Amino acid sequence: MTAGDFLNTSDYLLARAAPEDVALVEGSERYTYRQLREAAGKLAAGLASLDLPPGSRVGVPGPNSLFWVAAYLAVMKLGQIYHSTWRPDLPEPSQGREPLILHVGPICRNKGQLDLVNAFGSIAQRSPQWRLILIGRRAEEWTVAEIGVAIERHRIKDRVVMPGELESESVFKLMKQSSVFALPSYSEGLPLVVQEALHYGCPVIGYATGGIPELIEHEENGLLIPRGNVRALQDGLERLINDTHSREEFGRNARDSIERKGMNAKTMKALYRALYGDVLSESSRGVIISR
Repeated sequence: MTAGDFLNTSDYLLARAAPEDVALVEGSERYTYRQLREAAGKLAAGLASLDLPPGSRVGVPGPNSLFWVAAYLAVMKLGQIYHSTWRPDLPEPSQGREPLILHVGPICRNKGQLDLVNAFGSIAQRSPQWRLILIGRRAEEWTVAEIGVAIERHRIKDRVVMPGELESESVFKLMKQSSVFALPSYSEGLPLVVQEALHYGCPVIGYATGGIPELIEHEENGLLIPRGNVRALQDGLERLINDTHSREEFGRNARDSIERKGMNAKTMKALYRALYGDVLSESSRGVIISR
C-alpha cells in the first residue's frame, strides 16, 4: 500500500455520504459506505474478543486490503490532526450582521453554486431584503452561463452579486457582515473556508459530503443538507432567513465549535511536533500495514 492509498483511505473515513455511495474502489471491486460501516462493526467485535494489548501490530495483506484498512481505522479512531491556518490572536467575530448569504469558492459544478442560486431564487420574493454573494474565479464558463440563466429565470439579477476573486481581507470582512455562509459542494476535503466563516461567527449551511460534516454540527452551528437536494437546501436557507433565534444561536456556537477541535494553526503545529517526536523516538503506537 502506498502512502497515497493510505491517505485516500483515511479521507474516505472522514466523509459522511449517502449509505449507497461508493466509498472505496480497489481493482474491479467497489464498496459502499454501508458495506464499510457493516464491516467496521464486525471487525470491532472481532478485535474486542481478541483483547489485543496496546501497540499491537496488524498486517493487512492480500486482496481487499484497502477495504479492511478503512474498516480498521473506523474502529480504532486513530488520532486526527486538523489542518488549519487560523491563529488564536485573530480578532473576535463581528456582532453586526446584514441580510447576506455568502459563498466563497471557484465557480464550477462541484461547488454547487447553481444549486444555491436555484434555492435562493425560489425564496427570494418572500425575503426581499436578502442578497446572495458568490465570490470566486470563473473556473467553468459553462457553469457561469448556467448560473446566469438561473438568475434570469428567477428574476433575481439585482439580488445576486458575483464580484470574482477578492483579497482575503475583503472576504473576511464579508464573513463578519454576512448572516449565513453556504457551501453546497458535491465533494470536499476539509474546507478551510468553512473554518474561516465559523471563526467569524457565521452560521453555515452545506451539503453533507466530504469533510463538511466535520465542521458543520447539525442544529448546533448550522445545517447539513443531503447532497444534491435543492429543495432541502431551499428549505434550510428559508429557515435561517426567518428563524432569527436559531441563526443567532448557531452564530454564537460557531467559533467555539472549531476551537474545541483544535482547528487553529498553533494546535496543529503542536500536534505535528508531538507526532514526529514520537516517530523519531520510536515510541509511537499505531497500525503497521503491509501488502
